[in-house]
Amino acid sequence: MLKKLLKEQIWAILIYLGAMAFSGWILMAYHLGVQALIFFEGCFLVCGIACLLIYLLPRYRFYREAVRAQQELEEKYMLYDILEAPGFLEGQVLCALMEEAGRAMKQRIAAYERASQEYREYIEAWVHEVKTPIASGKLLAENNPSEQMDAMASELSKIDSYIEQALYYARSSSAEKDYLVRRYPLEELVRGALRSQARPLILGGVAVHMETLDYTVYTDAKWMNFMLGQVLGNSAKYGAKNLRIWAEESREYTLLHLADDGIGVGRQDIGRIFEKGFTGENGRVYGKSTGMGLYLCKKLADKLGLGISAYSGEKGGLRISFVFPKGSLTEM
Repeated sequence: MLKKLLKEQIWAILIYLGAMAFSGWILMAYHLGVQALIFFEGCFLVCGIACLLIYLLPRYRFYREAVRAQQELEEKYMLYDILEAPGFLEGQVLCALMEEAGRAMKQRIAAYERASQEYREYIEAWVHEVKTPIASGKLLAENNPSEQMDAMASELSKIDSYIEQALYYARSSSAEKDYLVRRYPLEELVRGALRSQARPLILGGVAVHMETLDYTVYTDAKWMNFMLGQVLGNSAKYGAKNLRIWAEESREYTLLHLADDGIGVGRQDIGRIFEKGFTGENGRVYGKSTGMGLYLCKKLADKLGLGISAYSGEKGGLRISFVFPKGSLTEM
């Protein structure tokens, strides 16, 4: 920073040194003594250095502090809140401009937040309204069993699943306001998700094999049910016939694994499986993928402080693993 400030003043420094040389030449022309010349030029030089320091040091301190604060801030537009206006004019003007720009940015962000909140509330209200006719349609299908009604109930279940995705996507931006972390038996969480996905699993002919699940974890039951439901639904959707669910424990983590023998994910796609809207080669072949289910799982897992990973073998199959950190969380 100091080098840049000095470089900015290079022409002023050169002109000053030129003035010193010219004045020294004039004094020598008038046969001024060497000692007097040295004294005069020395005073000239000291005064110049002092003026330069008086000019540069306040600016150097101000800009250094501004750069440091900007690097530490997450919300960069808040810089003006922590910077004190300096004693020099251009710094004061800069602070005034940043303050005005920061206020405008705050107003714009507040407007977007209000619009986002209104949209979220609308989506939630719409989802709750549309779930009523879907539930009625399912009930009609169950009360009038036939091949056509079973097919209709299956399609209604798919619509219900997509609506759930829309609801959780709308909530995911503010998930921290909508979850309650408590201690739950892992088997209870898995069985709850299996019940919610019973129809697609049965229709897909998926045999579920549950193994060791005698662990307890800290999570939110509602969010966990949705995440597990997305994984189970994918197994039924992508040709799995067997689904193995088991857990293991280490000193720091409890891991829950869900592994199926479906079509899996290509090696070139596995690293992007949690990206928003990414369907991959197999997803495009099946034509059933929205690329949102596992993206939401990743986003919600991050909000809950959980880990989530995916592994697919060369011959197909997909394993999704949830990582529950151990800790001293207090039940709420």
